[in-house]
Amino acid sequence: MLIIVFGLERFHQYAYGRHVTIEIDHKPLGSITRKHLMNAPPRLMRILLRKQKYDFTMKYVPGKDIPIADGLSYYYSSYTIIRKLSSTTSGAIVSKLKLIFSEFGIPNIFISDNARQCDSAEFRKFETEYDFKHETSSSRYPQFNGKAERYVGVVKKTLPKAYEAREDPRHRFALSSYDSH
Repeated sequence: MLIIVFGLERFHQYAYGRHVTIEIDHKPLGSITRKHLMNAPPRLMRILLRKQKYDFTMKYVPGKDIPIADGLSYYYSSYTIIRKLSSTTSGAIVSKLKLIFSEFGIPNIFISDNARQCDSAEFRKFETEYDFKHETSSSRYPQFNGKAERYVGVVKKTLPKAYEAREDPRHRFALSSYDSH
């Protein structure tokens, strides 16, 4: 549901004031959007309130018939996003994450390592304001540490090769991200 509201808000200038048909490949989503506000949990209630200003219908289409559906679902599974940081303070990380969230949407769960920047009052305030749950990889997702370390290795190998070949490293990362799925 969050991705639908994100899309409507992102394309507000096109969607507001006209009827929009949204093709989905997840049947239960239809019943969620029809849920009465008073019966919804607080997080869903906020999302349902945000969608009220739009006139749209959802049409179920099997995923195999939606060519971009699988590509979008990668953003919420193991899609890797790499951004250069000018500083490693909590404030710098929060600022960069706000940009990433505005581009890809706010995740339900944000998993990080045990970095001190993500254990600060500033980061906890950000977590509360953006309404996501922060978990560290070692507590409930030990397998994630291996995945994160593997991606760090890919970045460390790819950047020098791209610069040496005078290529845009984003092209190499796009290919390595595609290959990892």
